[in-house]
Amino acid sequence: MYTFDLKLKPMKSLILSGLLLIVMYSCTTTPTADENVANTAEEESEVRLSKEQIDSLIEFIDSKRALAEDKKDNRIELLTENLREKIKQKWQKIHYYLDGNSVIRIKTYPYENISKRTEEFYFYDGKLILAIIRDSGVEDSEDRNKGIDKMYYFNNDAVLKEVNLSDEKEFTIRESDGEELLSEAAEYLTLLPK
Repeated sequence: MYTFDLKLKPMKSLILSGLLLIVMYSCTTTPTADENVANTAEEESEVRLSKEQIDSLIEFIDSKRALAEDKKDNRIELLTENLREKIKQKWQKIHYYLDGNSVIRIKTYPYENISKRTEEFYFYDGKLILAIIRDSGVEDSEDRNKGIDKMYYFNNDAVLKEVNLSDEKEFTIRESDGEELLSEAAEYLTLLPK
């Protein structure tokens, strides 16, 4: 640890203090993918991510998705019959996948005779990082990407990227889809059986 001679003349002390501040400021590190996902929404709105940063975040999110899909042993099932109308009309059941006490994945299942669509939500550090929509409702298989129609990547409660793999053509990206998925995911988290 450095000690300072308090007998230095004021100008020398000022210069030394300035240099110390410059050295301390230059020692900051660049954020990792983990830290980028954990940034606040306010910070994200002020900072534009480069293509490389977005690609890095997507790679990170895809790795978290793979880990979540491999964890199938700690699953909780919630039947929707006692939930609010909008949820119980749309879904028959909801599966929660946990890592310890943290929800890392939620998958919704429709009524068999009404629809085949499923939605999957992936979380990191309590925040939604990915939502996947499968209109064909393909169950888990060896090919993780089989049957995916749309993927929404999130960073700090905002859509980072939308991927449309369906044959359905879209002319604009609707931010409301991402916002609706964020809202649904937040509600499903509150419904986790204790």
